[in-house]
Amino acid sequence: ITVSVFSSTTATATTIAWPASIQAGDVAVLFDGLYGLSGVTDVVPSGFTGIALGAFGSTVKVRASYKILTGSETGNITGIASGNKALLIFRGSSAVSSVTISSSVTQASHTGASPAPSHSVLAGGQTTPVIVFAANRNQGNNNTIASSPDALTTQAPFTRFKSGYKIFNPTD
Repeated sequence: ITVSVFSSTTATATTIAWPASIQAGDVAVLFDGLYGLSGVTDVVPSGFTGIALGAFGSTVKVRASYKILTGSETGNITGIASGNKALLIFRGSSAVSSVTISSSVTQASHTGASPAPSHSVLAGGQTTPVIVFAANRNQGNNNTIASSPDALTTQAPFTRFKSGYKIFNPTD
């Protein structure tokens, strides 16, 4: 099986709409980030599985969640109140029936107060696709996701919230 991005969309509200033409076996990955509201409540949307939560104090949250789709999803996904949302839909060359999370790393720090979070992922020679994700949310405007040697495709166009991904298919 190989995987590609079928759909990518963003929103700046409590909800984000399901895209048209999703199919059973597609995989949805939702990044949901918010800064600035005291007492922000973490939300894993209905039917989703939480992957990771990055939090700093009571005002900064970044949640990553996924769902293997049935193909009947319509309407909106409800997440963190008023958060920046980035939704990716991945489609396999055949329907995806399971997802394995091999590692999740979260790190919260003050802007400029700590070194950048770092995590290494090795991919190559695998028999199933490997997808690397990253997301961050900060209070300043100097917000980047850096990756090497292969750059992540940046998905969220917000000034202070970014997400990205890189697909390593078995042929890579």
